[in-house]
Amino acid sequence: MKNETWIKGMSELAANFPDRDLPEAVLATRGDVYRRELGDLSDETWLFAVREALRNERWFPSVAILLEYADGAGAPRIADLLPPHRPTEEEREAIRRGAAEMLDKIKAIPLAAAPAPRTEYRDPAAPLVITDEKWDRAQAQARKILAEESALDVPDLEAD
Repeated sequence: MKNETWIKGMSELAANFPDRDLPEAVLATRGDVYRRELGDLSDETWLFAVREALRNERWFPSVAILLEYADGAGAPRIADLLPPHRPTEEEREAIRRGAAEMLDKIKAIPLAAAPAPRTEYRDPAAPLVITDEKWDRAQAQARKILAEESALDVPDLEAD
């Protein structure tokens, strides 16, 4: 890792995790140990580990924590795959207007009434074809006859 990258990462950590008045000798030792243990990381991996520590840790991260974050550097985070730009309120409003216009256009498309499928009922014993329309009329007539019969005082023959 380049010295500039190392210093950048350590500066970000030190700025975001202020120590509780540690002596200068302890801070120097920490820097030496961290450089020795983490110095073989690539620039990208080191900065990734620093970013993750800044996002997730409450205290100055240990070498072990930074190494764990460095191990995860190979798998991209979903947030890193998303475009960096977040639309402004005006852009979101323009998107909403465009969607509403598109919806209005879709609603304006006339729905063609699909013709009902023609179904035929064939009686194998007779040369008779009954279409849906004829079938519907026959059912209506049968309902009418049944309603008229129920109005009469005809005893139910099946009840005996």
